[in-house]
Order: sequence, then C-alpha cells, then structure tokens
Amino acid sequence: MITVPEFIAELTEDAYARLLRAAQAVPSDRAEWTVNEHGRSTLDQMQEVAVITRNFPAIVRSASFASFDRSAFEVAKTELPSLAAAITAVEAALPELLEVIRSFPMDQLENPIMLPFRGGTPSTMARLLAMPAWNSTYHDGQVNFIQRLYGDLEMH
Repeated sequence: MITVPEFIAELTEDAYARLLRAAQAVPSDRAEWTVNEHGRSTLDQMQEVAVITRNFPAIVRSASFASFDRSAFEVAKTELPSLAAAITAVEAALPELLEVIRSFPMDQLENPIMLPFRGGTPSTMARLLAMPAWNSTYHDGQVNFIQRLYGDLEMH
C-alpha cells in the first residue's frame, strides 16, 4: 500500500516533470520575454522554483519557515542568470526534495505548522508536503501561458 508521503512525492515528481518539459521548450531568446512591464518571464518563474526546491527540505526538517530567507529570491536572479542555469538548479535539487517528502513519518502528518502567508496561516505538515506539487503546477501554467502569448501553441 502506498503511503501518503509516497503519494505526495509521486504527484510532486509528475508536476515537476511537466514544468521542466515546458521550461525546456522555451527558446533562449524568449527566456526573459514578458507580456508587459508587470509580467513575469519564464526565467523569473524558474529562478523562483529553484529557490523553493532548494530550500524546502530544510523547512520540512525543521517544521518551520524560520530558516528561510526571502532574499534567496533576489540572490537567485544573480546566481541563476539563464534559463538553462535555473533549470539545472531545479533538476539538481529535486532528488533531495522528493526524498524528504517520501521519507516523512506518517505519524507526523497532522503536526501543526504556521505558514508565513497572509500574516500567518495555520496548516499541517501533510499540506506543507503538498506545496511543491501545487507550486510547480502553478508555475507550469504560467510558463505555458507565456509560451502561448509569444506564439508557441504547442502543448509541451
């Protein structure tokens, strides 16, 4: 029988595979393309995913966002200057992310955690474990939307 953490890890792995496939289909000359000055580029999306993928294992292990430094998003803009670099960073961090989800103890799934969103949102560790799947699905939709707007109508 599959455990809840194993199931969440499978969902996460599938969601990341879709996102990476979409991002890899973006030509280098479109990596920083935005629809307007308020839009986000594929590069920007993938830099954010790289930060989340790298930092999520420590958040799970500590059951806290206290160790997460939001400046990591700004650092990623310099550290990962190309779409290829951001994709590589995501791919490199993904195995640890999946392992920390897969190995999460079943008896701790209901443990409470405070999420830092909207001034603090109470949640459970089970919901926290599902966040990377949700987040990568969100960014997959963003990348696909960007592709469509610049004229790539193929489903990746």
